[in-house]
Amino acid sequence: MGPSVWLPEFNGRALTAGLRHEGILGARLEHHVGPPPRLIVDQQPDVVVTLDAFAQLSLLPDAAFQRDYRLERSYPASVWQSDQLLMFRRATAADN
Repeated sequence: MGPSVWLPEFNGRALTAGLRHEGILGARLEHHVGPPPRLIVDQQPDVVVTLDAFAQLSLLPDAAFQRDYRLERSYPASVWQSDQLLMFRRATAADN
């Protein structure tokens, strides 16, 4: 089985499908279409891909996300009020 990847669908389907956590939908609305940090930390995908405009409002300020993920790559992306597409990789023991 390959790595698990979290890619947001901007209509919200990827954010709301299969949620088991109370309050996640409120977090999604609070962060607009950015990834809710609690969802990422709980689901533990190997890779998270998101636009920088969304990450700045949701993932980057979150201590648990910062602990568990490292920025692997960024790509130029002048879209949706963003400058970059960010790819985070789940941290391993070698990263700590």
